[in-house]
Amino acid sequence: MANQIKIVIPAFIVVAIFVGVVTVFSGKSQNPKPSLAALEPTPIVVQKTEIVSPDGKVILLMNQKRSGDNISWTFSIGDTQLYQETLPKDIQFSIPFNTFAPDNKFIFIKKTSANLSSYIVLSSSGKSMEISELFYAKYSEYKITDITGWAAPNLLIVNTDKVGGGKGPSFWFDVSSKSFIRLSNRFN
Repeated sequence: MANQIKIVIPAFIVVAIFVGVVTVFSGKSQNPKPSLAALEPTPIVVQKTEIVSPDGKVILLMNQKRSGDNISWTFSIGDTQLYQETLPKDIQFSIPFNTFAPDNKFIFIKKTSANLSSYIVLSSSGKSMEISELFYAKYSEYKITDITGWAAPNLLIVNTDKVGGGKGPSFWFDVSSKSFIRLSNRFN
């Protein structure tokens, strides 16, 4: 029995040293593995908004895909994409109350940042025009306060204020000619 103890103790010591050496060297030779959370892509959040035209014949779909600090905005009617833009998350699109022209050939949407709103007219054929840029190129003494809706199939009502303060006049924006018509009365 004494001989067996003399053999077991050194064998145990050798195995313990071997396990210790393997543990130490194997820990140093491995690279740390990144966590699974770090490997996953930024989650994409999708939000859909549907607006039905007053006559019930057309549905405007606004899709928002949020990925990181940006949002991809897509506007479509049926399978026809009318407009798409990717913007920082602090710039938002909205669909105004009177977005559809009476004949459903045009819609307008609003883009808002911290200190500026702009308006875009989209046609059912997929063409777009930015109303604010056209307005400010001609009327720098006024600022657009709101576009309230359609006065006719091709006329939008544009309300303004004076840049220096005070109320400005209302205009019609004629989509077909891309021109502004100053009105004698202000629409509120």
